[in-house]
Amino acid sequence: MERISDPIKIKMGHATTTVRIISAENVRKILKAWDFDKTVINSWYNDVEVPVEENDTFYVARIAILCGMKHFHASDCPIINAPHAKIHLRLTDKNHAWMAVFPSYLYSLNIQTAALFTSYGIASLKLLISACHSLRVLAISDIVDDELVKIITISCPSLRCIRLSSCDGVTDDSLELIVKTYPHLLSLDLGGDSCPISDAGIKSLTQSCTELQAIDLDNCEYITDKSIEYIANSCPNLKKLGLICCNTITENAIVALLRCCTQIETLLIPECNVSDKTISVITESCPQLRALDVCSKILTDEPVIALIESCRKVEDLVLHYRNMTTSVINTIAQNCPVLRLLDVECDQELSVDSIGTLLRGCTIRGHLALPENVTLNSDIDKLVSELAPHLMKRSPGIWISKSWDIYSIRDELELCQNI
Repeated sequence: MERISDPIKIKMGHATTTVRIISAENVRKILKAWDFDKTVINSWYNDVEVPVEENDTFYVARIAILCGMKHFHASDCPIINAPHAKIHLRLTDKNHAWMAVFPSYLYSLNIQTAALFTSYGIASLKLLISACHSLRVLAISDIVDDELVKIITISCPSLRCIRLSSCDGVTDDSLELIVKTYPHLLSLDLGGDSCPISDAGIKSLTQSCTELQAIDLDNCEYITDKSIEYIANSCPNLKKLGLICCNTITENAIVALLRCCTQIETLLIPECNVSDKTISVITESCPQLRALDVCSKILTDEPVIALIESCRKVEDLVLHYRNMTTSVINTIAQNCPVLRLLDVECDQELSVDSIGTLLRGCTIRGHLALPENVTLNSDIDKLVSELAPHLMKRSPGIWISKSWDIYSIRDELELCQNI
């Protein structure tokens, strides 16, 4: 059995423990200890710190190879490991070159700290991608341009899921290259800051990639209703649509899409200012709905209550509208025994009693955001700590669990497992 004599330093809260790995069996024991487990979280992740020090990437990579790990995730965010799925750490220029030790069988690569890279780090990343011929899932933020897209399409012929978030260098030309290379693409995320993709690019995408199940177009400010029409006509298996900050998209386009794409599970349309009509169509057409994000000045309670009562699989619920009353809160408590995320915003201040009713009827596992009630803040804080002790106050009106980061990457993990 291969032996490793180099020590590995593991963050345990604010202290550092050195562990000497002597065999593959012990390596597996340590990786198993990083599983999503409350006891481990409470003892190892004080303030939810990243567990592996930056300088130890080389050792972690060697562990990964020894154990046959096929997924790697690097992120700015505090991370807790998912069972046997990924290695999580902050990736910067200082340790990026060590990632070259990963073999060509790497299955998924998620680099969400690319904005920290210098030209050296970017060059190393290009070399890494060039060696990852078996990738199925690739996620990169901030630095993707036409040149890197060309490298990706040449080096990674088997990609099924691509996330190019916050990449304003991705153009219609890049998208044309992607769709020609990956006709069986399942998921594409182009959300970012002022992404220059246009209706022409979306037309090319939907004509070539008819198996798409997830499309995120957040901040794609140049697309219009035409893009939504192309998606509706060509992607019957669509399960996720993200249109955050796409305020050029009209309600009529969204309604037409919902009537064509009846397998929608995740719908993120907070800037589209939809009316009761859209909520009613969601209720009728999306029985598998799991996540909804809407923000509107003109919604009323009646269709929202009907949706909550009908769509019993909802796990993530973001409702921002002025005229929401405690009737909606009570309906959530009665019909949603477990939610991963709940974010409500309205003009009416919620009473301690209504929040108590909510928390007694509904377990919020990951993220809770409520309208701030200045006069009752201390009472609400006390109530949340009593009824939802797993939630920690992050800021006024917002509470999160230590496991929130693992919930936030759940969809990607599921895609990895299903491919």
